[in-house]
Amino acid sequence: MARLAQRFKKGRAGSSNRISDADRSNNCCKEKRKAGVPSQIKVANLIFKIEFVEPTHKSVQDSFGFVDFDTETIGLNTEQSPESLHDTFLHELIHAICYVMSIEMDEGEEQMTRRLATGLCTVWKDNRKVFDWWQNL
Repeated sequence: MARLAQRFKKGRAGSSNRISDADRSNNCCKEKRKAGVPSQIKVANLIFKIEFVEPTHKSVQDSFGFVDFDTETIGLNTEQSPESLHDTFLHELIHAICYVMSIEMDEGEEQMTRRLATGLCTVWKDNRKVFDWWQNL
């Protein structure tokens, strides 16, 4: 059985499993979001495929994304806003890093991953010049 880590829509207080109107309004742009996305990402010694999946896909029916450690795949639900997609990708990437680096967070993994992803997302978005500088060191 494939080992999966998922970012559930229910993960935040007050949210629901339903796709919001904001997410629906962004669906017209989902092809644009997929354009230019690399097909894979290297995490230490493993290469994870990056795939966009429809919300009917069994692994994202109640979530925004997943990482499958057996197939080394990060799956991203196509029906989410760009802001949510940023957060979801980092969330699943943190799960992949924890897996590859044998970091075990036990029962608090989902909460810790959610907070780290959101924190990193805001820091990256709010400090692009710092990361441009850092990348060119």
